[in-house]
Amino acid sequence: MYNKKSDYAINKRNPDAIVYTDADKNEIKLTRDDFESEEEFLRWKAWSDAEYKQAERSGRGYYDHTVALIDDADTYGETLEDELIALADKLEHDEKCAAIVAQIREVLTETQFRRLWLHAVCRKTEKEIATMENAAQQNISLSIRSAKKKIEKIFDFDKKTPCKKS
Repeated sequence: MYNKKSDYAINKRNPDAIVYTDADKNEIKLTRDDFESEEEFLRWKAWSDAEYKQAERSGRGYYDHTVALIDDADTYGETLEDELIALADKLEHDEKCAAIVAQIREVLTETQFRRLWLHAVCRKTEKEIATMENAAQQNISLSIRSAKKKIEKIFDFDKKTPCKKS
């Protein structure tokens, strides 16, 4: 496969024409008929091949050992606007989460909140929490279950209807 954007490759693949692109990216072909003689065409064809090859070699250095991940340079990365929108969305999400945590903290006791946090956020088992607090695992379990019931009440969860993602 050849590079379709390379002037050298395009010119080399057309042995019966000298091919170049103009300023508007239009492909121009000069054929044998455009020259006075066969020798003149062959002289200019050889010159254009050599010139294109030299130009391609001098501009390639760094790119010889790289692989393009995408064809269009306009699709690289996010724009600044995309990054700002993503940041604003994250901040809004973080604020909503903080408000929900504050609501939960208001209705739970300090012990219930700490145990639920350790279990749900820090992913500690009830047994690990019991060991940390020097308490019975059954008490940890009851405390977490009670905390969950309070949360279900304040957020009006219905166990029969699963949460719908919007």
